[in-house]
Amino acid sequence: MPSQRWDGQLYVFGAMESPLHLRSQVTTAKSVWRFAFNLTATYKRDADILWPYGSLRYEPSPISNRPNYKVIAVSKRKTAVWLVSNCKTQSKREHYVKEMKKYVDIDIYGRCGRPTNCSRAEYGPCMVQLLSQYKFYIAFENSICDDYMSEKLFKLFVPNNHIIPVVRGGADVDTLLPNNTFVNADWFKTAKDLALFLKSLSTDMDAYSRYLQAKDVYTSETREKILCTLCETLTSSVLRPRVYDLKTWLDGQCRAPRAFT
Repeated sequence: MPSQRWDGQLYVFGAMESPLHLRSQVTTAKSVWRFAFNLTATYKRDADILWPYGSLRYEPSPISNRPNYKVIAVSKRKTAVWLVSNCKTQSKREHYVKEMKKYVDIDIYGRCGRPTNCSRAEYGPCMVQLLSQYKFYIAFENSICDDYMSEKLFKLFVPNNHIIPVVRGGADVDTLLPNNTFVNADWFKTAKDLALFLKSLSTDMDAYSRYLQAKDVYTSETREKILCTLCETLTSSVLRPRVYDLKTWLDGQCRAPRAFT
C-alpha cells in the first residue's frame, strides 16, 4: 500500500474471488487493507460498482438461421462432462459429482480427471468440439457464497455451443438466469435425484431440444466494461464514497453445503 494518500484520492476494492479466498488477506485485525477502501467493485450485488464475471444478452438469430435442435440433441452420444482443476473445495463439489456418477455417466477432464489439449481459458473451437459430444456441462462453484457465479457458466453461452449447464452454488440463479437454459442442483434433494433427472432428460429428445432452443437466444457479455463503469462512477455527481470495514462487508457471505445424500 502507498505510504501516503493524496487529498481526495479514493481507493477502490476490486475482487472476483469468493470471500473464502479473501478474508485472510484483507479482513484480519492487523491487515492494512481492512479499513483502506472507499468504494467496492465486485460481483456482489450490493457493491458500489457491480463487476460480475459476465452477463447474458437476449440476442436471437433470425428463425431462418436457427439450427434443428432435435437433430443436435440426437447427435450427442454422451451425457455429462466436467472440466475441473481444483480437486478439493469448500463446496464439496467433488464429493457431489462422485455421488452423481453412481447413477449417470460423467466424464471428467483436467487436473482432477483425464487430460485435454483444449484451453479452458479461451473456449475456442477445440473446446466447443469437445463439448459438442455432451448434453450437460457440470458448472459447480468451488464455494457456496452469496451472489458468487464464476466465468465457467457464462463461457457456455456462446454461439454454436449447444450444451446445457448444470449449476450449483450460492447465487440466486433462478432469478439471474433465463428459464429453461440450465438445471439447478438446488431443485433436487440429493445428488442421486439430480443424476436421475439428467439421465431421464438426456433420453427425451423433445424436452432436451427445448432447453437448447431456449438457451440459444442468449449470448454472454464479458466484464470488460468495468473500466467504463468505474470512470462513470468516479465522475458521477451522486458519488458517495465511505470508509469500508471489509471484514463486516465480507463476513457471513458463505455457508457450508447442505447434505446431498
